[in-house]
Amino acid sequence: MRGRAKRGGVTLESEVGHGLPPMRGDKRKLKQILVNLLSNGIKFTEPGGTVRLSARVRDDNGMTFQVVKTGIC
Repeated sequence: MRGRAKRGGVTLESEVGHGLPPMRGDKRKLKQILVNLLSNGIKFTEPGGTVRLSARVRDDNGMTFQVVKTGIC
């Protein structure tokens, strides 16, 4: 994704919390979801914009993934 972002003039950032626990689930499906979200974020962000992926542990020990971008909503 970094190459695609660079070609589009978009900055790709990640903000991953420390000490993320191992996850149970389908690794392939999670990866595909995140790739799709990041790809759309890059696609709809103007050159000079930013797409950020963050991952955090919630208070209930679940995890939250978030993709935030500048650009068309």
